[in-house]
Amino acid sequence: MWMGWRALRESLLSALSVTLDRVVEMRAPRRKREPLAPVARPRRCATEASAWIWLVRVAGYDLGRFDEGELYARLADAALARSGGGDAMRADLVRHRAHALYAREKIDQALP
Repeated sequence: MWMGWRALRESLLSALSVTLDRVVEMRAPRRKREPLAPVARPRRCATEASAWIWLVRVAGYDLGRFDEGELYARLADAALARSGGGDAMRADLVRHRAHALYAREKIDQALP
């Protein structure tokens, strides 16, 4: 299901905002924080993983920033590991990584 560039951009910006908030929160001085509900943590990590996965496609394929795309792919792998991401998300990551490698003319590495 294709949602269009504008909607995709808004979705990515929203997910990236959550991720950046998390980074800022982690770097902030330690203070007492309320723990996340057990259900919220994997969902939050899945949202983060989805943002990184789409950034692999946008940076690595659409914009031709291959090194950034590979960095985002590693970050997506880590977020998927934290969230226990499903096969569909892992397939999206593999597909977007393959697109980026194809654009970089590394076709032999793009194949599974």
